Amino acid sequence: MLKRCSNCGYAKDIECLVRDKSKKDGHRGICKECLNLRLRKTPVKPDPKEGYKYCADCGKELSLDNFNVRFIFGEFRPFSYCKPCEHIRNNNKYHHVCDICGKEYRSGKKESLICKECKSKTFAEIGKENLQKLNTNQYGKNNRMYGIQRFGVNNPNYDFNKTEEERELGRSIEGYGIFIQSVYKRDDYTCQCCGERSGDLNAHHLDSYDWCKDKRTDPDNGVTLCNSCHRKFHLEYGFGHNTKQQFDEFINKKQESA
Repeated sequence: MLKRCSNCGYAKDIECLVRDKSKKDGHRGICKECLNLRLRKTPVKPDPKEGYKYCADCGKELSLDNFNVRFIFGEFRPFSYCKPCEHIRNNNKYHHVCDICGKEYRSGKKESLICKECKSKTFAEIGKENLQKLNTNQYGKNNRMYGIQRFGVNNPNYDFNKTEEERELGRSIEGYGIFIQSVYKRDDYTCQCCGERSGDLNAHHLDSYDWCKDKRTDPDNGVTLCNSCHRKFHLEYGFGHNTKQQFDEFINKKQESA
């Protein structure tokens, strides 16, 4: 009759387990070998299961995937310590005395001179000092760009690949913000295509912004659309050179399909 030892996990003949009259089968759930090892003053761990190894630091029985491997005597062998324990030991490998505060500390660097706390304070002070110098030197007339106009080609963000027409499209013009709010308010912040009130809105130009310059800020040339309807319109009619007739056609198609 076989019975599994709860300590080593192996199924053994019941006679190999510790006798106990109080149990139904007359034996405890631990084998004699494991009990003897447990009762020793300096316990010796049993042989690990196949594919497992005991960590020499934390003592846990872990699969071999939890150990780094090194090449020794012509074969690959797992380290004595599992990866987490090895990481901790490597970071505390050397003993030092901090040159600044005199505190004893350990680190993974053999040539370390100052502790982590002092290093953080030192870098913080250096950074603060450099920032103060930068702010002092760059303020007002001390700023190397003081009084220099940087428009057009003198601006560091000037893109030589853009045409003048493309630059004009990207500029903010006077009254454009008022135009957007006027269109939204007139349409009661509601998409004039699907009736959606929530989400992001767009003030769509009926005669598009790129060619109809006289109506760029005219609320009568604008209509409120939600993001979805605005995108659908431009995917169908393109981005630019749009007209009020295209929008009327778009709305009619929408109503016919509803």
